[in-house]
Amino acid sequence: MYKLIDSILTKFKPCFKREATFQTFVILVIGMLLRKDTRGISSIVSALRLKPKCYFNLIHFFRSKAYELKDLKKTWVKSVEENIDIVKVNDYSILIGDNIKIAKEAKKMPAIKKLHQDSSNSGKAECIYGHNHGVVGVLAQSNGNLCCIPILSEIQEGVNQIKDFISKQQPKGFQKYTKRDPKKDLSIVAKMVHLAGEYISITARKSVLIVDAFFASSNAFETAVNIGKDFLVLIVRAKCNFVGYRHSVDKNGKSIKHDDEKIKIYKLFDSVADQFESQKVSLYRKKENIQYYCIDLLWGTFNEPIRFVLVKHNSENFVLMCSDITMDPLTIIKLYSYRFKIEVTFKSLKNTIGGFFYHFWCKVMPKCSRKDTETDLASISSVKDKLSIIDTLKAIEIFVFISCMATGILQIIALKYPKTVWAKYSGWLRTRKPETVSIETVRFSLQEELLWNFHKVNDYATLQMIKNFQRDSLFLYDEEAS
Repeated sequence: MYKLIDSILTKFKPCFKREATFQTFVILVIGMLLRKDTRGISSIVSALRLKPKCYFNLIHFFRSKAYELKDLKKTWVKSVEENIDIVKVNDYSILIGDNIKIAKEAKKMPAIKKLHQDSSNSGKAECIYGHNHGVVGVLAQSNGNLCCIPILSEIQEGVNQIKDFISKQQPKGFQKYTKRDPKKDLSIVAKMVHLAGEYISITARKSVLIVDAFFASSNAFETAVNIGKDFLVLIVRAKCNFVGYRHSVDKNGKSIKHDDEKIKIYKLFDSVADQFESQKVSLYRKKENIQYYCIDLLWGTFNEPIRFVLVKHNSENFVLMCSDITMDPLTIIKLYSYRFKIEVTFKSLKNTIGGFFYHFWCKVMPKCSRKDTETDLASISSVKDKLSIIDTLKAIEIFVFISCMATGILQIIALKYPKTVWAKYSGWLRTRKPETVSIETVRFSLQEELLWNFHKVNDYATLQMIKNFQRDSLFLYDEEAS
């Protein structure tokens, strides 16, 4: 297991301009994997028994200019591709995207915004102040087990003003950190599709992006077409009030909307009930009986036909939309059944890894007012202050990205080495499945192996770096203290 971790981390060395920065990066990733609590950077120092002065080096890493986040993302995507089998359907990789809203009460933290929560849970507030993170994961498999490995992430709301900070009077060398972001004016929906586009640009693979009904908009389909109609297929769940139009094709191959032939999508469940086909398909590891009906319609402001698949499953009726009208309806249904995998990833990323327990703030930020939906940065005129805010936002995104890496590494180990993990697991579970391992179990096994066999790190180039920053009495009983 540690051999796999070492091989992955070694590939990141070219991303850093200084050896010391790379060593700090290794400490952060290993610390995320092994810490037993989520008290921020302090928990990493405690878990690895580092010298106290290392705390300040770790904090400084997130604002360092010795590396670029985009380089880390590229290397991570390639590492995932090399170390695990990516699920493919018709030569398409399967990407799953979603947003997660994290409450943050810090009044001096960048990109804090008033966010609406759609949930039937009465325990959740209707609105919160916090960050909206967009995450895209790739579906991976091993021995019949599937999981969504997070590969790309970013804050997608409340960042427009920060990313628009441009000044001609910047100090030399800082221009690249305040360069205008081409995604600055895009909607949240389009930004999610662009994350999938980043994966395609790195891997040059054709991909299917699966998202929930929140992303069902013409903007999402138009963005997918702009990225590449042959490279990105979008599958999304339709909302209950959607309306489609029948169409025809002119001599130039363009679709012509028939405004007089308007169809309310969800009313088709009653009007064409006798035209539904029955089929047995494998969903959630079970053979399920479903009924489906397929129709291609024009919808919204999108000028190309969309495939609508109406599905009856048990007592539930729902509609799926696909940008590729040649894709088989049963394939669309099966692909959308994988969407929930990212919810499991979010649970692990938040509760097991503590990927959103960060607290980076900037003293030059205006206080976040509870009367406004987001902080107005119009009063920030100093170049130094702008750069400080940009660096703080960068620190937050890097912390979340490293947490995604830690989650992904644990998932890869769980998929590839379930027998090894169980062999090293000294705890007790009421129910064990030899072929399936949770990332909590993997983490516990790694912690146990490091605790009792720390001398093994000498065999690995990256893990050995940690020993240079540790206290001398590592894992030894301190008789004087007793």
